[in-house]
Amino acid sequence: MLSARKKILFLKLGLILWTLWVFINYLIHHSSYIYAATHPPYIKTIFILIFISIGIFFLFSKGHFKWRGWMIYTFLLIALMIVYNSFSKEASISDGFSFKNQGFFLINSISLHLGTFLIFLCCYAAGNKFLKQFKGILNVHHKFILGVALGMGILTLLLMGLAAIGFLQTWTIIPILVVLLIWQRKVCWPFIKYVFWNPINTKDVSFWTFAVVAIILIFTAFNLVGMLKIFPLGYDGAVLYQNITKNIVDSQSLEQGGQAYNWSLFTSLGPLLFGSMTFSIFLSHIMGVLSMWAMFHLGRIFLSITGALIGIAIFYTLPAISFHNFIDEKVDLGFLFICIAIVIFFLNYAKSFQYDFSIKNKTSITFFSLLGFLMGFALGIKYLGVLIIIAIILMIVYQWGGIKAYLGMMLTMVAILFLLKINTFGYLDISSTQRFTIVGIFSLLGIGSLLFYFKKFDWVRGFRLAQNIGIMLVVITLSFMPWIIKNTIETDNISTKTILYGKTAQEPLNHEYSFLTENNIPNKISEQHKEGITRYLGEEQVLGFDNEDFIDQFERLKNQKKSAKKKIKKNRTNTGKREEILRYLGYEKGLNDYLSLPYDVSMGINIPNKRGVNIGFLFLLFLPLLVLSLKKEKIFDLKNSIGLFVFGIVLLLSWKAAMISKGSTLSIADYLSNFYPNSSNSFLDLSKDIYLPFLELQTSVSELIQPLFRVFSKMTFPVTLCVLILFCILFAWIAKDNWRKFNQSVKLILTFIMTYGFLWWIFGNGIPHYALIIWSLSSLLIAYYYENISLFISKGLDSFTKRSIQILFSVFVTLNLLVHFSNANNDLNQISNVFFEPFISHYSNNFITNQNFDNPRSIIAPAAEVLNKDVSTKIYRVGTFMNYHIKENSTRVYEDNQLNLFDQVSDKLQNPNDFLTVLKLNDIKYIVFSLKVATIDQTPEKSLTDKATRLVKVLNNKDRIRLVMTNNKVSRTDPKTNKTKISYGLIGKTVEQGNLAIFEIL
Repeated sequence: MLSARKKILFLKLGLILWTLWVFINYLIHHSSYIYAATHPPYIKTIFILIFISIGIFFLFSKGHFKWRGWMIYTFLLIALMIVYNSFSKEASISDGFSFKNQGFFLINSISLHLGTFLIFLCCYAAGNKFLKQFKGILNVHHKFILGVALGMGILTLLLMGLAAIGFLQTWTIIPILVVLLIWQRKVCWPFIKYVFWNPINTKDVSFWTFAVVAIILIFTAFNLVGMLKIFPLGYDGAVLYQNITKNIVDSQSLEQGGQAYNWSLFTSLGPLLFGSMTFSIFLSHIMGVLSMWAMFHLGRIFLSITGALIGIAIFYTLPAISFHNFIDEKVDLGFLFICIAIVIFFLNYAKSFQYDFSIKNKTSITFFSLLGFLMGFALGIKYLGVLIIIAIILMIVYQWGGIKAYLGMMLTMVAILFLLKINTFGYLDISSTQRFTIVGIFSLLGIGSLLFYFKKFDWVRGFRLAQNIGIMLVVITLSFMPWIIKNTIETDNISTKTILYGKTAQEPLNHEYSFLTENNIPNKISEQHKEGITRYLGEEQVLGFDNEDFIDQFERLKNQKKSAKKKIKKNRTNTGKREEILRYLGYEKGLNDYLSLPYDVSMGINIPNKRGVNIGFLFLLFLPLLVLSLKKEKIFDLKNSIGLFVFGIVLLLSWKAAMISKGSTLSIADYLSNFYPNSSNSFLDLSKDIYLPFLELQTSVSELIQPLFRVFSKMTFPVTLCVLILFCILFAWIAKDNWRKFNQSVKLILTFIMTYGFLWWIFGNGIPHYALIIWSLSSLLIAYYYENISLFISKGLDSFTKRSIQILFSVFVTLNLLVHFSNANNDLNQISNVFFEPFISHYSNNFITNQNFDNPRSIIAPAAEVLNKDVSTKIYRVGTFMNYHIKENSTRVYEDNQLNLFDQVSDKLQNPNDFLTVLKLNDIKYIVFSLKVATIDQTPEKSLTDKATRLVKVLNNKDRIRLVMTNNKVSRTDPKTNKTKISYGLIGKTVEQGNLAIFEIL
């Protein structure tokens, strides 16, 4: 047995080695940190902001002033203008330093902020009435947060009702909101004072606590500059979320088809009230600030002020969160705010009623009703709300029956999800047999375990608990009911799919065999249809069939019974979803795909060099610390030994999977090329030379588990799922000692993290922004671990661990700060280009209501003019951000981002060039093509690249198609004069790579 001194020394060495391993692996896969640290473009700006922050701290530390909201806002405006001026100078914006330009930008910023605040004030006015019963349960902060969250849901229902009857207009919205504000003026005034005037509690705020606040505010000021946009720059914002908002506002009615879009409806308030889509875009981004507000007051339930701020800083400075805060205009930050509000409401109620959810009285009925309304609203924002609902239910079940009831209910829930075919929404490619196998196994295990421990549960309380949960589920259904009605009317059908998805107004592209034959287009039976017919009729029946015979059989069978139609029309594997969605998860096989996910997501393996998926290294670093018990006298007991062994195996499997995913024959140098851009930078070259021996050793050790890797890769999904459940149970057993040290509120949060996290692990495909609520709660959990380090670490090691965490936190935030002030696309050639310069220039010369964007450096305005000249023409679009700028795009534009439609049509054609004829016969005049469509292709077989290459060949038919415009710049040498000319085009040597080409079908 090790002596106490040797044990401490051994643990210190282990912590240092683990930290170094995680940190080095992280830097290997994120070269942008090295470049940003060695070439910081805005280092002077950062230091200026830091020095101003220090000065403000000493000014307020003397006690002459009390911190108030308007003072913090003033600091934000000063920091915002410093960032603006720095960028103006770096981007060489003409007259960037003139008082006129600065005045325009400052007035536009303040107008945007105050207009948005007015919307949130209306939300609070609409939602606060329902919280009167919780006066002794909610503190003032939680009351304001929940009032805003409830009001957002209520106003969204109002907007949907007005849109449904065609009255979604400014003249109907403004009177309603004015009446609402007048009616609720007595509660609105305290909210205004709370935000701007009430003194903020700064008791015992140290210099280092203030430093954390300053970092958060500096990030916010930077983000506020980037939030000022004329149109969305993010792909999802331009193609989907903000596009829906724009269509709603333009048509003054609901958009047909698609999923529920509560968030797009809510953000339509901005342009309806102020006549500018800038407000809608800003609403999506500013929810990051509201989420931090809610997250801080959630943390204060079990953390000190400093602890809550540390948790916020960890989460808010993550590159992935920065991406949402000012780059892509998604719905995820709005969804996050509602989720945090739900958790706040849940924990407050739990503490007030001694964690007994079986109580049934007026307050409990109101609580479960409002909780159901918020979850229904969240479900209408994003269908991930299903995971929130399950997590909340299982938190309640855990509080009632402990871990046994939790496990039984969790297994039953998994069975129900697969029974309802939720796996199809998670794009799990499993057969019906596998699905029913999972349903059978997990329902038996779940219900069986509940029955096995039947006598240990208090079923009287359980029945009352079920009634309360029933109330919650009924209100969730009622809250979501408008979307069910809308989708049912549009589809004229009721099923799981039609309840969740409406029918678009657009007619499908006609490429049936009969259509091709009628128009004399030579066609052939597609391979997937041929396989379907052969499978249905049998090989003997189709022996000797030629192309015409197969087509005749297809036309005959497709109109017969449903089972025949399904079999013969069954498409090949959905390569589009495989290319778009599964790239986040990776393309390893079997169990390896899921075991490697924590490492893959933390290191950014599957989608290299993308800031939007970078969640940092702290979550992986703290995972074993939270699981292993490091306060025992005998550290290497059975539990810890098993835990360390399993951790080691999983990490080796993860590294093996990483190498396989990037090509099994890759050398270490070739592997690194996936994460290092082509650059002559000496620091990058030096770092690669340093990493090579480290990776060689790591790869050699990982070869030891090759047999295990091979076995795991052959596991079917039902077996994989069972192993993952066992894996979670094993780690729960190992972490049992640490679990007992958490207070009840933290246990409930951990239960939420485990439930949502496991379901995300299975159904979320490793998409980081699907798990923002997990990263936010885990950040607070890390802060809790730091504040209560003595509960988890042996005496003599706790101070060392605490100091190590402080150093790690400082390094983590510093690196994130440097990267934040650099190019968001990790483009080393444009590292100082942190914002979209045309927007900054526009709002330096125009008021916020001026939406006429015509910048000579952008192709968008001339492209939109061409595409909108005749709105009766239709458009075939492959990728690009142009959808937002095309009028009536919901009916005019055929979207084919992963080229599935092209693949299906061309597979039927004898001559691939006839694809253009098919488009023309469907009244399509223009093709809008992304020159970077294949860049997202991470599949081992490069299927998207292959489809893109085939389409490019079709687009080279100069006699059937012409290039209208592109922003791709090439150089061409005239053979006669031998002079080189640089112009926009696609043929020649690329000088400046563009991203858009528009073709006209002749």
